[in-house]
Amino acid sequence: MADICAECNKILDQNEHKYSRTDGYGASQILCEKCFKESAGEYFFERQALAKLGCSTPLWGFIIAIIAYVFWGWKACLVVVGITILLTVYFSTLLQHFVNKMWAKKGMDPKNLKWCKTCKNYRKRKDWEFKLHYSKELLSEDKIPCRIFLQTKEVWERYFATPEGEKTLYPKNYCTLWVKR
Repeated sequence: MADICAECNKILDQNEHKYSRTDGYGASQILCEKCFKESAGEYFFERQALAKLGCSTPLWGFIIAIIAYVFWGWKACLVVVGITILLTVYFSTLLQHFVNKMWAKKGMDPKNLKWCKTCKNYRKRKDWEFKLHYSKELLSEDKIPCRIFLQTKEVWERYFATPEGEKTLYPKNYCTLWVKR
């Protein structure tokens, strides 16, 4: 468990926790509000609310559209569907706005990071993000998401030698042949 402040320890002793966070391995941590906000990132509650609204809007819109069709006809149904689409697009745009603000506050822009997805030599590989990057040994050239694998082979050897807890989705900041797209 990560270091926690005295307030978190007090909450642990009283067993009156407000927030719990699960790390990537399923271990749960009980945190005070300050520590929770720091670990979850800026605008956590806004992002969480907008994600829930964005997911539930089409469902509620569909239900209301059926009711509108039954009681007022197809024109009312069409209006409800249009409003639902606009609200869904609005919520997803607003969510992206808060994500961008969060990255800006941290001083990072995902588009300017030096990692594979922003490299000119990146090529999309099926199943990379879901299972292949977990491999502990160097994969064959056709499974690596890099067009210049032979020149960057030592980067990939270091990447696959990285211990499980420290490994990121792609090798970051240590490829000398990275070229901006």
